[in-house]
Amino acid sequence: MQQPTTITYTTPTCLYCGRHGQVQLTETEHYALHTEPYIQKALPNRTPGEREQIKTGIHPECFDALFGPNPFA
Repeated sequence: MQQPTTITYTTPTCLYCGRHGQVQLTETEHYALHTEPYIQKALPNRTPGEREQIKTGIHPECFDALFGPNPFA
């Protein structure tokens, strides 16, 4: 069985630390990211932190530094 092809997706610049990030996406995820208007539907198996990084560039650890580890609780 052939392994799914992955694509290295470079995220936008993080507003907190100023660095780019990279996330490995499958071809299916990459296609959904560019065709589905809602990231939650495009990448339902990704964590909220991963989706935030993909969308805005803010790394999960930078998000925690800005807002605390559980800002919506």
